Amino acid sequence: MEQLKQFIGKIGTTKDTSFGELATLLDEAGIVVQDREIFPNATAKYFDLVTTVYRVEGKHYELWYQVFTPYTPKGAVSSYGFREIDPID
Repeated sequence: MEQLKQFIGKIGTTKDTSFGELATLLDEAGIVVQDREIFPNATAKYFDLVTTVYRVEGKHYELWYQVFTPYTPKGAVSSYGFREIDPID
């Protein structure tokens, strides 16, 4: 999908409009291949990390993003990243 190319290698915050645009594209055109939530350990308890692998038109892409926990400081910003990966299935 041509529209996804502009997001490959992108890293930003989940407040960026590009994160919403990317999530919408993946929701409409992608098939979830793998979805994982990585819980924090004692030293990294402010965010959980979610990684989702999508298949779109035969290619695989990974979207990762941070989600807040009850320990996340007020005013914190969560990040995301997107990349093309080798097939996993």
